[in-house]
Amino acid sequence: MKKGSLNLSINAIVVLIMAVTLLSLGLTFINKTFGGATGELEKSLAGIGEDRIIQLKSKCQDPGCLEFTTMTIARNSLEKNILVLNNRLDCDVELDIDIGNKGTNCQILGESSPGNRCKEDVKLVTFTPQPVGAKTKEIVPIEITPKNSALTTTYRYKIAVSGNCGGSNLEDTLYLDIEVE
Repeated sequence: MKKGSLNLSINAIVVLIMAVTLLSLGLTFINKTFGGATGELEKSLAGIGEDRIIQLKSKCQDPGCLEFTTMTIARNSLEKNILVLNNRLDCDVELDIDIGNKGTNCQILGESSPGNRCKEDVKLVTFTPQPVGAKTKEIVPIEITPKNSALTTTYRYKIAVSGNCGGSNLEDTLYLDIEVE
């Protein structure tokens, strides 16, 4: 009888150790998966001063505003632009950003073919924002890197910002010209 109770307690201890191990592995996985995006966003916002963010937010009256609408960037260099999302509605909105990585949302100025090289020539990376609160403004950094194969010309990207809340829509179309040198 005492031998059976000893086996039961050893089994309970083994199960408890396995449960704690699996729980810690699961939490580590979740932190790396979802925490990594937050870390990347913070790293992308590094170097952007608080005064600059406040100034950009105060200037933006449309659903979407870019800090720069024209940028001159050298090949293989990384530059940042800032997109301000302005929710003028009375409820939280998850705004969708179509940054122009699809060939149809980019054109090479002076070329007759509609943007067939855009995605290969210039890399644009942005972060999907959390829902934008009612009557608030959020900052979304855009990282821009012209590849070595990019033409020495101007690439025009169409950036569409859209969202809705309670039947009301927020929509805006912005244009970003990237002059590759």
